[in-house]
Amino acid sequence: MIELIDLVVVAMIRKVLIIHRLSGVPLLVVDFNRSSLGSDDALLSGMLRALEGLAEELGIGEFSSFKTTDAMFLVTLLKHVLVALLLDHEDDVEYYKQFAVEIAWTFEATYRLDSWDGNVERFSEFREWIISMLEKRTWKEMQGNARELPEGVAGYVVYDKVNHRFWANLKVKVNIIGLINSWEATTGEVVEASGESLTYVSTKLKRTPFGVIGILYKSLLERDVERYKKLFEFITENADKTFLLVKETLKAAESLFGKEAVEEVRRNEGNMLLEVLSFHENPLTFLELVRRMSIRGVVLLK
Repeated sequence: MIELIDLVVVAMIRKVLIIHRLSGVPLLVVDFNRSSLGSDDALLSGMLRALEGLAEELGIGEFSSFKTTDAMFLVTLLKHVLVALLLDHEDDVEYYKQFAVEIAWTFEATYRLDSWDGNVERFSEFREWIISMLEKRTWKEMQGNARELPEGVAGYVVYDKVNHRFWANLKVKVNIIGLINSWEATTGEVVEASGESLTYVSTKLKRTPFGVIGILYKSLLERDVERYKKLFEFITENADKTFLLVKETLKAAESLFGKEAVEEVRRNEGNMLLEVLSFHENPLTFLELVRRMSIRGVVLLK
């Protein structure tokens, strides 16, 4: 069984509770050892049922989420069950609301609760389904050494939407998963948006699972913004490809780019672009060099 503790989880789920709405009995609790709340599961279930009843009585709308001083609760209600997710913090709430709904519907479809006899043991096997589904949904950050960012660049996120993994190098604080989901919902292969002090550039292609979100300072010249757009498109299209120097063009490469640049590419050739993001001390500058060399035909990508 997959242990979620071993994953690098961005929006950490501390606990999943499935509660029988009629009786308030916890049918299943999946605790990921992150909960610092003092109440036990029965008391927590009772509190959630009481809040649901209060919301109905006061007519204050759908009971779907609330915050405490140190946690965020997401709640989904169906005919027989109340599903609550306890999160570390308010990070991409909509993403995890969808997961709560999926848990509720699957649980009710799996178990007939119209005539439940009070036995909760038979629900224990559902824990593995929750863990399996969460592992598929969890975005994992790929680790690497500290990397430099070129002047004018506040950061970037390169993500693989098939394997739910990402590489991030950021000077500014952002909700990474929320950012990925937002840009995936947009249309177009290259999208640009501006904030108060930052420009966001997103590139994604239908033929590749990779996407890049670049965060640039608005002080950056327009020609440099366009250059980074081309670089991000290049990374998006070739992220899982390796790069090799074309031996027959070495002299031409040295003439065009200089001997030191060619030697740097030689030291790194055979690696995937994704690997460069993890270990190179200045990955964007280096990958821009690889991009320019590939245009000139002195570097081959395969």
